[in-house]
Amino acid sequence: MCSRDCKKFGLACVAGFVVFNVLEFIQHAVLLAPVYRKPGYAAVWNPPDVMKSRQWAMFLAYLILAVAFTKVYAQGYEDDKPPVGQGVRFGLLAGLLVAPLHALLQYMVFPVSLKLALAWTAGGILNCVILGVVTALLFRPAPHTHPA
Repeated sequence: MCSRDCKKFGLACVAGFVVFNVLEFIQHAVLLAPVYRKPGYAAVWNPPDVMKSRQWAMFLAYLILAVAFTKVYAQGYEDDKPPVGQGVRFGLLAGLLVAPLHALLQYMVFPVSLKLALAWTAGGILNCVILGVVTALLFRPAPHTHPA
């Protein structure tokens, strides 16, 4: 039988998957869509039918992210500190760890503007902070026990 922590962990992972999907949709399909449709960028992206056929890879990436994010958050959880503050701190650190690396490497590889790469970086950091808060609200690991 799954323990209470196990159920909370699973809920946080599912919520993280959903929240990250929504945040990425807002960032890319709403806010940055006009940039992506500019003539200079049209040839950079796969055609819509190819993207749709490979959408499973995006969902798999978001699922892996949600599980790993929740697990690493739990490993660093401090019983004596407010959870939401820990979520913000962890989300900010996670975002700073992955977003600039990913976005600036994309800038090097693909013919995109630095402005777009910086928008990807800022959006990635913000998405991780929001994901950190959601994770903190849904998952508070059982208090750590320390040997005497």
